[in-house]
Amino acid sequence: IGLIWGSAFLWIAMGVDHLSPQVVAFGRVVLGAAALALFPVARVRVAREDWMRLGIVAVVGNAGPALLFAVAETDLDSAVAGMITSGTPILSLAIASLMLRTLPPRTQAIGIGLGFAGLVLMTFPSLRGAEAAPMGVALVFLATIGYGLSGNLLVPLQQRYGGPAVTLWALAASAVLLAPGAALTIEESSFTTSSVVAVVILGVVGTGIARSLAATLAGRA
Repeated sequence: IGLIWGSAFLWIAMGVDHLSPQVVAFGRVVLGAAALALFPVARVRVAREDWMRLGIVAVVGNAGPALLFAVAETDLDSAVAGMITSGTPILSLAIASLMLRTLPPRTQAIGIGLGFAGLVLMTFPSLRGAEAAPMGVALVFLATIGYGLSGNLLVPLQQRYGGPAVTLWALAASAVLLAPGAALTIEESSFTTSSVVAVVILGVVGTGIARSLAATLAGRA
């Protein structure tokens, strides 16, 4: 998962070179859902009582981050975006502590503090000087919070339906949410070979496959 997602920020940057952020976000979730739909294990139906939780995952774990990352990388270096996103496990632990209403052990609390300090050190150069991109940093951090929340909500869903099924339906819902923005900005996009290929790789591998693997990992570990 780390290897796949490590390259995802490069594909986003290549995509927004010629495509609008809305088109890139929509394209990646549609292609991710389409790739997973090819597998019967992903076409398991989700019970109605779980639609609410799945909908939240679609918003904060898929549609929101997909759009936020694309917008952010119009002026933020892809490596910086990737480094900020490495704080997802830290935020997942912090959110889990809030949801369970229990503080983490002292050693984990120290680890969270060190992790946030590391994020600040990696991000600080992007907040100062002529090349500063504070808005991009803020958008990526907001997307990372969404990942942290989504990671906690995915666990019971994955354990009931499996990672591929949860990911497929969440991505399908995300595509519906992102479709209007893509339609409104499609004329701003130039469908060059490099950007289209980048979005295809981002969608099939960096979104469909990677998020399916991540959901499976969350439910198991």
